[in-house]
Parts: sequence; C-alpha cells; structure tokens
Amino acid sequence: MATALQQQLAAINANSTDQLNLKAQKQRHSRSLLFEPSEAARQSFETIFQICYEGFTELCQLDRRFQAFANNLFAESSVNVEREHMTKKENQELDIVIEQFFGLVSGRLLLRPAQKTVEWMVRRWRVHEDNASTLIFSFLPYHGHEIFATLMSILPSRIPDIVNFIRPYIPTLQCPPRHAIVSVAASKSQFLSAFSTFVLQTAKRRLQSSIQVGFWVSVFAQALNARLDGAQSGRDEVRRQNAEDILAAHCQLYNRR
Repeated sequence: MATALQQQLAAINANSTDQLNLKAQKQRHSRSLLFEPSEAARQSFETIFQICYEGFTELCQLDRRFQAFANNLFAESSVNVEREHMTKKENQELDIVIEQFFGLVSGRLLLRPAQKTVEWMVRRWRVHEDNASTLIFSFLPYHGHEIFATLMSILPSRIPDIVNFIRPYIPTLQCPPRHAIVSVAASKSQFLSAFSTFVLQTAKRRLQSSIQVGFWVSVFAQALNARLDGAQSGRDEVRRQNAEDILAAHCQLYNRR
C-alpha cells in the first residue's frame, strides 16, 4: 500500500504533468499563419472556424472547385474533430483530401481568403505537423515571399527528410533562395520525385494552377540542366552515357506519373 508521502508525490507529479500537457497544448494551439501566438492561444475553434470559413466562402465564389471541400475539411462539424481520435484509415483518407485541397489552393496563396483557409488547415487539421511535405510543396512557388517565412515559423522541430533542405533557413526565418531549391532538386532524386508527384497528380485531378505548374517546370528544367552539366566529364562515350542515363531517368519520372 502506498504511504502518505508516496501519495503526495504521485499527486504532485500528476499535477505537474497536467500543467505541462496544458502548456504544450496551448503552445500547439498558438501556431498560426494569421495571428500572433498570444492572440491565437486565446481563440476557440468556433471563433477560428468563423474567420476561416469566410475565406472559404470567398474562394468558392472565385472558383467553384473549392465547393468539393465544403462537406469535409470545412464542414461545420469539423470544429469538434480531433485527428488523434480518428482511425488510421480515416487519417489516410483525410490525407488524400488535404493533398487535393493544397493542389488547388496553391495557385492562390497570396490572396487573403486563401490564407484564411490554410489557417483552418493548420489550426484544426494540423497539416504543418501531419502533412508538412504537402504544405511546403504548395508554398514553394512563393519561397521568396514573406508568407513562406511565416510558414517556416510554425513548422514543428522535426520535418520530413524530403523537405529538410529548408531547415538551415528556419532559425532566422530567411526565405530559401531559388538556387537552393534547384540544387536540392538536382542532387536529391527523392525530393524531385516527391515534388513532381504532387504537381502532376494535382494536374491529373484538374486542380492545377499556372503558377504552380510554371514553377515546377522551371525547377525541373534547371535541375536537369545541372545534372547534365555535372555529367560532362571523362571520355566522350562516358559523357554520352551519363547524359542518356540522366535523360532516361527524368523521362521515366515524368511518364510514370
């Protein structure tokens, strides 16, 4: 049987744990694209939803394709949904819908209504934690804008390896230059493949924008040129084989999508 002292220590420990959990939850809730952390921490999900739903309504007026998300991501019932309480299958299905949404919204992220909708995706659906790659891919065309720095400010301490190239820029919130994106696309096949998959799947769903596709095409072309330049060493037949291998790999990447 536990002694009185053990019971007191257990009670203190439980209380400390609860306080730490509450602090962590408050800190997590304060991550926002639109509001200062102190203000965001005080907001209820009902308040956040009303603000963000206004943006969603405006986007639907601009582009009717956004209406497809009215009964899931932006349903009124989503106010009370926690991803932690959803099954693995439900979260997998949600991830597909989230990817579709970001494929569509990517071309409008400099518009205030679009930023409001992404705020809901962050605050309610925790996309910066559970869908960080998709979120970053959708923002990449705006890597030089202040909005990208704001995005980096809300990312968790651990981000997927596939987008780890932005980590050096996070402490100072310095936007990554274009050459850094081209460099990782040229040197890391996994990054180029994942980014290409996001853009091309969005295009197959007819949700793409000219901004998104144009940025991807230019990065893809520059990465290809960089790889070809790097292959220009050795004997002529070696150079030709290297170039053919690189071109074949890029064609395969494009065709299999």
